[in-house]
Amino acid sequence: MYRYIPGFYLGLDAPSSKTVKLAFLHAMTDKAEWLKFLGLDDVPPEDWIPIRFSSALADNTDLRTAEVHSALATIGTGLLHVPVARSDMNSPAEVSHHQMHRMVDHNMLGTTYGRRSERGEESADDRARHTVIEGIRETARAIHTHNTMPLDVEPTLEMRKLVEAGIPLTRLNLTRWRINQGKVALNVLDEDECRIKLLPRTQGVFTGRGVKLLRPDKGKKREFIEPHRYISTHPLMLSKFRQAKNERGKHAIDFFDDDFLHDPFKTTEIFYRNPVDGELIPLYLKIRDRELPYETVYDDVLEVMQDDAVNRYFVLEAQDQARSKMEAGQEITKREAEAEYQAALAAEEKPPSKAKLRANKSSNRDREAELYQYGMPVLTPPDADASDDDLDWGDPGEPAVILADDGMPKPSGGKPGHDAPLSSSPSAPTSLLAQSLAKRRNREVACGSD
Repeated sequence: MYRYIPGFYLGLDAPSSKTVKLAFLHAMTDKAEWLKFLGLDDVPPEDWIPIRFSSALADNTDLRTAEVHSALATIGTGLLHVPVARSDMNSPAEVSHHQMHRMVDHNMLGTTYGRRSERGEESADDRARHTVIEGIRETARAIHTHNTMPLDVEPTLEMRKLVEAGIPLTRLNLTRWRINQGKVALNVLDEDECRIKLLPRTQGVFTGRGVKLLRPDKGKKREFIEPHRYISTHPLMLSKFRQAKNERGKHAIDFFDDDFLHDPFKTTEIFYRNPVDGELIPLYLKIRDRELPYETVYDDVLEVMQDDAVNRYFVLEAQDQARSKMEAGQEITKREAEAEYQAALAAEEKPPSKAKLRANKSSNRDREAELYQYGMPVLTPPDADASDDDLDWGDPGEPAVILADDGMPKPSGGKPGHDAPLSSSPSAPTSLLAQSLAKRRNREVACGSD
């Protein structure tokens, strides 16, 4: 009546019984949470009146199926179809359809304006930029505008009472007026009952950490929709989660499978119907990426999973290359260290005994520690042979380390406010590691000064 639109369906699925039932369900349910989900905070939820149609006029396409007739009969809605080959009687539906196209599709990126693309013209697919969620949001905005804009009609004598009361003649106000007269049926059914009768079902699995939905496009292959996981604090759900965690190895792989009700275009929640008492239990999405549910639908998630699988191959390939490069550098370091160690052994008059190698561990560790500061090797400055007055001593309190010509640390003598951390005793034992490190640092400084 007055072409007021209480709900709609918009998606990528072809017209079918499922899309018809979702459209009728949307017309019958409250829109407050839905508007919040879409970010339409400026649209009052009360402007969307939940209506259960006692009868609806339909054409002979997707509504003329036994499944649709059976489902709508359970909610008390009858269907009247336009006679076959009488398209002239289908004008009310077609007029509203074209109005919505002009208000939404023709104003968005990627529109075809209802015509074929010309030769050489960029295709509508290439010009499209919007997600399904954005399409639903703008369709909702356009329908709200359609319902609340003033009508250019000649008011009847009965309508003039509304005009005199200062009430604009809009589709919304006129529908409310007819509801008050008892001529339009509100939805008196519980929303859970509507969901049970009209929401599509999907297969999921109870796990120890919640419910995981199975991908519907994989046939018999069992693959979860990642990274979606649904949880609930309902006692029945908690007991099923606990059972799945403790007894999974005792049963067949599909023992914990069950059917769940879901809206394909709202991934934030699913529903489980208790088979004992018929209670509809909501389960809510648990996910790290909090923006993903508000920008994608299930079809988008499946496409993202496919892209991630391709990207993962290249990531693993890049990780292998990075490890190979790292291990090549480690091999070079190992060869250099082994060569220096063998050179130090060759410089000895005779190979040191095991007892000599193990001797003086404590003093060796102390001298090796002197070559490091905060875990980093201390490098000799290029002007190590300069006089004390020519040296840059750095900040007061920091140790100064100078290497002698033979590559061994020697006492600096210190400056006021500076420490001389190295022992000046020539008889202090020095490990082969300390000698090797000292010689290597001295060599690096010498090369740098050249």
